[in-house]
Amino acid sequence: MEPHRCVAGQSNFYGGDRFRLAAGELFDSRGGAGTFPTHTNSANYWVDVVFKGAAAVAPSITAQPVSQSVIAGQTATFSVTATGTAPLSYQWRRNGAAVSGATSASYTTSATTSADNGAQFTVAVGNSAGSVISSAATLTVNAATY
Repeated sequence: MEPHRCVAGQSNFYGGDRFRLAAGELFDSRGGAGTFPTHTNSANYWVDVVFKGAAAVAPSITAQPVSQSVIAGQTATFSVTATGTAPLSYQWRRNGAAVSGATSASYTTSATTSADNGAQFTVAVGNSAGSVISSAATLTVNAATY
């Protein structure tokens, strides 16, 4: 990580971050803590600051997928809402098996058939700090009535 540098007397480091020293710790405007080594020479006085990244927050599901009921031939859409340190990854599963290409916060099935009745859908949400699996949502497929 490239250190931030400041000529003596400046309060803004490049990138627009502001810094303050408190009780021997240095904090940037985003709340990150860093070390405070100093270097000087006869022409300039400057400070190298290297910030420790804030710890990533593991994902947490705030809105679980909801069971869906459709008529054969219709699609069904399942969605999840999650929080945690970005980027979050998603992988939808049908009856425990990963659904190819289903890697966003929502998943829409292809046109359903009676064979899809009772299928269970979950989603794994992950990031660098961990992962969590949603509760199961059930797909109910009713026969078309004419």
